[in-house]
Amino acid sequence: MKLYLDIGGTHIRYMFKEKGKEIIKTVDTKKTPVVPFLEYLIEHSEEVPDFVGISFAGQVHNGSIMSAPNIDIGNINIEDFIHKRYGIRCVIENDLKCAALAEYEKRKSASMLVAIAIGTGFGSAYIYNGKLIRGSKNLAGEIGHMPFKQAPFRCGCGQRSCLELFTSGSGLARWVEYFKIDSKPLLDDLLHSKDKNAKVVVDNFYEGLALAARTIVAVLNPDVIVMGGGLIKNNPHLLSFVRSEIKAKAFTPAAKSVKV
Repeated sequence: MKLYLDIGGTHIRYMFKEKGKEIIKTVDTKKTPVVPFLEYLIEHSEEVPDFVGISFAGQVHNGSIMSAPNIDIGNINIEDFIHKRYGIRCVIENDLKCAALAEYEKRKSASMLVAIAIGTGFGSAYIYNGKLIRGSKNLAGEIGHMPFKQAPFRCGCGQRSCLELFTSGSGLARWVEYFKIDSKPLLDDLLHSKDKNAKVVVDNFYEGLALAARTIVAVLNPDVIVMGGGLIKNNPHLLSFVRSEIKAKAFTPAAKSVKV
């Protein structure tokens, strides 16, 4: 039996898999301490898993969690912890890098593939000629933490100007709270709000997304950009928005060949 977890800023989705059978369940990340939950799943499963695979919405390197802006967890080497405690092989990887690998399996003709996800946070990952671009500490792709505008509150990483503070689900929620907007922190609700501050929040969201798309095109020259995450799923018009922004305003030679 194998245990797989997708640990995000809003949900932990987990699955036991054995002989083609899959049982998928979801819990609330904010109400679920990650390490005790892992221990519980292993110790209370019908059969002790022989492998644990984790995609994690944060920065990981050599099995260790380096940073998790939207998840309450310390700097722990999950791979070593699980192996030493239970004798089980464990692999943890950044969630967007996992997503990029999965998307590349469907698009192996792409020489440069970019995966973008906008949900609780804003992440991206890149595959060039079949291999992940990792950077020196496996941190390549943290586009949500590039400088955008100054905010009156800090990002989970400690900075005040991260793109993720404006263009993400958690960013929308924080601005709704800051401005005391009478609206759910959802893009569609804010689009239809009559509160003048709602327009500011929405404009910043779109401006940040456009900047990210144009930057990716100019710097990485991808032939494919795959977009996902809760905000994209619930607002499919964002695909058309990104396509139009790239066509109209991105670096022209690179913009001509990219497919979103």
